[in-house]
Amino acid sequence: MTLYDAYTASGLDNGQPFPSLGSRDKPVRNADGSTDLYFGPKAPEGNAANWIATVPGKGWFALLRRAA
Repeated sequence: MTLYDAYTASGLDNGQPFPSLGSRDKPVRNADGSTDLYFGPKAPEGNAANWIATVPGKGWFALLRRAA
C-alpha cells in the first residue's frame, strides 16, 4: 500500500522514509492470515508496524499493488 499526495500525485511527504507498507516491511498478520493497515497522523498504540502516517490537513489517496 502506498500513499500519494492528492494534489501532486507524488509520494506523500509524511516524515517516514517511504509513504508505503508492504510485505518486505514485515507487517503483523492476524491469525487468519489477513493484515490490518492503519492510516493516521499518529500510530495506534501497539500497531506501529502496520501504520502509514498521514498529514493533517493534506489530502491523500492510496494505491494497493499486488505482486505477480
